[in-house]
Amino acid sequence: MSDSEGGLAPVTYLPGVRPPTGRRLPRFEDLGGADDVPTETAEPTASSGRRGRGSQSRERPTGGRGLSRRRADAGSDAESDAEDGVLDPEKARRRAENVSMHALTRRGQSTHELRRALTAKGLPTEIVDEELERLTRVGLLDDDALAETLVRTLSERKGLGRRALAAELGRRGLPTPSIESALAVLDDDSEREAAVDLARTRARQFHGLDREVAVRRLTGYLMRKGYSGDVLRAAVDAALPRAGSVRFE
Repeated sequence: MSDSEGGLAPVTYLPGVRPPTGRRLPRFEDLGGADDVPTETAEPTASSGRRGRGSQSRERPTGGRGLSRRRADAGSDAESDAEDGVLDPEKARRRAENVSMHALTRRGQSTHELRRALTAKGLPTEIVDEELERLTRVGLLDDDALAETLVRTLSERKGLGRRALAAELGRRGLPTPSIESALAVLDDDSEREAAVDLARTRARQFHGLDREVAVRRLTGYLMRKGYSGDVLRAAVDAALPRAGSVRFE
């Protein structure tokens, strides 16, 4: 079938243009469709090679002058930090005062607790001692007063007995004389009354249990609260009946 029979118009060449001889351009059908059209892979050119080498050269570290400058800057920063580490005495005092005020505004501090907080900030020992003496002198640091306050609040709010109170005050770093003086304010009658109130409140949770089981659980609870001896037994007897039907007050 000729091109004219296939519906294609004959090719007309411009004047001066010679048609190709003995060679036919491939048609789309001869290539087998779009999937079979060969693709060409561009070869790297000399210019692209030069660009690649240039990009690698830009990634190389800078010369010794830039490195020396960075090391000099780091050295100056280190010297500045070292000077701050030594701390001018006046600057150290202001820093100690800021640390102390921040700690004391959160809660009462024992001398041991505040000394540990100041030391943790890297302050010199003489500055720490000076700050603790200043706070003690103005009445912001008082181990005896703190111990009495803790005994009163912990016994009233948490119902703690002597043993638990002594353990808590020791954990706060209070000295033994301050602990003993504060516990002396808590007389036996006050401790027994607090234990009875606590035992009666707790015993309500044991309703329906056998008395022996209830006594064992209540005893363990009061021991964890720091009660022992006659105070503990009196509290259990007041909260749990000894004979007859099991009944809780």
